[in-house]
Amino acid sequence: MDNHVYLVLEEKEEIGVSMKRIAMGYAMWCNHQYGRTGHHFENRYQSEPEQAL
Repeated sequence: MDNHVYLVLEEKEEIGVSMKRIAMGYAMWCNHQYGRTGHHFENRYQSEPEQAL
């Protein structure tokens, strides 16, 4: 499969700390790239409840 990438890492700290660092870095990059603020999925669902007829 030439459309996949597998990455194996060895961490010196807990996996949660590493995943948080990766997620925060990605969110900061997206915010900078698209001129946004806040966390990555902020205001993702902006639907309003329907009014009954």
